Amino acid sequence: MSITKGKGVDIVLNSLSEEKLQASFHCVAINGRFIEIGKFDLQMNNKLGMFSFLRNISFISVNIENLFYLLPNKVKSFFDWIHENSRNGCVKPIKPINIFEPTEAKQAFKHMLTGKHIGKIVIKIRDEEPIRTPLLNTNPTLKLTVTSKTFFNPNKVYIIIGGLGGFGLELTQWMTLRGAKKIILTSRTGIRTNYQKIFLKRLEKFGQMSEMFKSEIIVSTHNTNCENGSKLLLEEANKLGTIGGIFHLALVLKDSLYENQTIEGFRQTCESKINTFVNLDKLTRDLYPDIDYFVCFSSVACGRGNGGQSNYGYANSVIERICEKRRSDGLHGLAIQWGPIDDVGLFADNEISSFAAIVKQRILSCLEVCDKFFQSSHTILSSIVSLFSINKL
Repeated sequence: MSITKGKGVDIVLNSLSEEKLQASFHCVAINGRFIEIGKFDLQMNNKLGMFSFLRNISFISVNIENLFYLLPNKVKSFFDWIHENSRNGCVKPIKPINIFEPTEAKQAFKHMLTGKHIGKIVIKIRDEEPIRTPLLNTNPTLKLTVTSKTFFNPNKVYIIIGGLGGFGLELTQWMTLRGAKKIILTSRTGIRTNYQKIFLKRLEKFGQMSEMFKSEIIVSTHNTNCENGSKLLLEEANKLGTIGGIFHLALVLKDSLYENQTIEGFRQTCESKINTFVNLDKLTRDLYPDIDYFVCFSSVACGRGNGGQSNYGYANSVIERICEKRRSDGLHGLAIQWGPIDDVGLFADNEISSFAAIVKQRILSCLEVCDKFFQSSHTILSSIVSLFSINKL
């Protein structure tokens, strides 16, 4: 402002946040333009004073992701424009460019975190190679190890048994963000709480905002504890499309020390875990042998044991054996032994974990684990947060 004698600048291209964004905004001249390419203040819904707009300032937010999500038919023309204008010199790299070697990746990120750099930070994996013709005949000189990401086919149907529980609803939202558009949530009692109503309504609104995330979510009340109810559920799902996956989250806890356990307590807990899984395993073997995901959520009570959950541990042990049998038969089967979860579900309201030396895991951490576990070739996997590992940190 001193250099321009109080006039300000005509265009600000900004990627700074918070007070630095505010300072940059106040530097815009009359009839100037403020072009925001950062996301932090937009995502945090931070506010700008309206008084500055009396100077006919234009605030323009540039978010290329919205172009892909909301206007997918514009993507090709956008890339064609970029390629054409990169060749003729219209679009040029931002300079200066700070180049780091692959062994200096840590220093590169530290340099970026200082917030003092100008231009771009680049990690050079290898030297430029001359373009060969045809391109398909080039011999790759670099191999990279990648981690597979979970993706759900938008044309297939996914069933979540016990899907109206806390974890089930979070899993539903996570799946819609990764491509799933047809999901059936099962619950014998249907929607009962305001939380369930609000959550499903939020998913509906989210789909209305972006066609990419628009999904059809159905709540089914079929009793899958009996074979006929499981059959009706699969028939209902098959009307929507090919069944792509079944996720078994349902459970009933009747905790008690073994000497105090009753036949009824054992029966209720085992029925909630075993019967449905047995029925769906039996029916899908013949009707849907190519199902992509056949997953059950087990418990650390099975893998490590828990004094008050002998019935629950036994029930999970049975479904884990079913998963092993499916794998040996060339079918998909996966059991995930979860520890206590903090944000949602049965342990969310408990102040103390019922497992020694294990602390509660956050739901975002669980979903990140699902991303990796669903791609694993192993049959039984476990996810817990050890108190000893936290103490080391």
